[in-house]
Amino acid sequence: MKNTMNFFGMIALIAVIGFVMIACDFGDDDTKTTTKTVAVGTASGNLTEGTAGNVTYTVTTANIDNGSYTAAVANLPNGVTVNGQVTISNNSGTLTLSGNTTTTAGTTSNMTLTLDSATSAAFAITISGTSTSATLIKTISAGGAFSLAIDTDGGLYAWGANASGQLGDGSTTRRNSPTRIKPDTIFEQIATGSAHSLAIDEDGGLWVWGRNDDGQLGDGTNGTGTNKTSPIQIKSGTKFIFVAAGNNNSFAIDEDGGLWAWGANGTTFGRLGNGNTTAQNTPVAIQSDIEFVYVAASNTHTLAIDTDGDLWAWGGNNNGQHGNGSTTGRSAPAKVTLTITFASVIAGDNHSHGIDTDGNLWAWGNPANGRLGNETTTGNVTSPVKIKDGTEFMSISAFGTSNTNHVLAVAVDGGLWAWGGNGSGRLGDGTTVQKNVPTAIKPDTKFVSVSAGEEFSLGIDEDGGMWAWGSNSSNQLGDGTTTTRQLPVSITFP
Repeated sequence: MKNTMNFFGMIALIAVIGFVMIACDFGDDDTKTTTKTVAVGTASGNLTEGTAGNVTYTVTTANIDNGSYTAAVANLPNGVTVNGQVTISNNSGTLTLSGNTTTTAGTTSNMTLTLDSATSAAFAITISGTSTSATLIKTISAGGAFSLAIDTDGGLYAWGANASGQLGDGSTTRRNSPTRIKPDTIFEQIATGSAHSLAIDEDGGLWVWGRNDDGQLGDGTNGTGTNKTSPIQIKSGTKFIFVAAGNNNSFAIDEDGGLWAWGANGTTFGRLGNGNTTAQNTPVAIQSDIEFVYVAASNTHTLAIDTDGDLWAWGGNNNGQHGNGSTTGRSAPAKVTLTITFASVIAGDNHSHGIDTDGNLWAWGNPANGRLGNETTTGNVTSPVKIKDGTEFMSISAFGTSNTNHVLAVAVDGGLWAWGGNGSGRLGDGTTVQKNVPTAIKPDTKFVSVSAGEEFSLGIDEDGGMWAWGSNSSNQLGDGTTTTRQLPVSITFP
């Protein structure tokens, strides 16, 4: 924002607000450079013909630290000298603050402008700079009352509930704000279950930690006393590219498209997909003749996508969550015969959603609490139906445990949409009222990714900033409180 005014002898330089531009990179494969704009300070002062006037500005935004700041002077009258160094002889110019290029929030810097003639003109000053310390987030995962995030440098952070060591900080102490985990390792992907965590490092190494009562860590142990409070590596020698966590089981895809599963396996129909219902405490290969690119798990069923975009489903199917037109479950993967080519899928609590390669959003399964987004709340939907036709989507999330019945999605234009149950304000619309169709959330912000946890939600905006909302009883939002938030709040990282 710029303020302008005219000169007439005594010239008043009124307050103007500056901005900080932060550049960020969202990964090697899909590099995306954006800018983040935040106000950083004000400037005010007076100039009189033939005398020096001192203009002082104060950096006031706590989010800015150790940045380099530049004063951009626009539309100056002829003959104005800035800082005694540069004489502006036309109607515009830019200078760098001498001796004041490094500052911290709350400090004061000065510059001097001298009017050398009685020339009258409108002018304005904008104070701007580039932050050198902001933590920008590229990946998030919301679990059962705890959260994980990876920054653009591969740094891993965790916060929230920690009774089973699911944060990975070596303790079982709850954390109310983001805490750095295993700082000697660069991470690429993360996944969270009800109380266990998975991650892939930059070399494709697979790491696990947290609860292990059903062997969901895959280290060959299970039961009482086998939880891990710090990350441990499993199946070393295999390079992984994708991970997913169910309530108490785990999945990973290796670099060759091989699918692996371990942990709890259901009682009637196997959720791991190995043809039985026996729990596994080490990774087992699933449907080894198929090359997979995506997998999603819930407390009832599992979905996967192969290299052709075909959908596979297994596990429970009481509500038609497989999408094959039936309610018959199975303990091994079966291809769902559809004319839809999928790019991504999610497995929720007895329901499923998918985004096809054209960005269309599809839903099927149990519509209770409006979780399908198709306006209905009764009657199983056993085949995919299109949701919010005409909007192109790129990201979707749901959490697959009982009574976790909300869904989040991001459109290609950055719009955030939410629907389903809204206990604790988990949809982020400022209410606790259930929504049966997609509802726009925080429309003044463009998002790139979302993650739905157990009664709470996380999102990343286009600038790498993270937002959180919903239940906060275990500090899972990361804002330093246990206050429930019905609207998204910005989260600060160390």
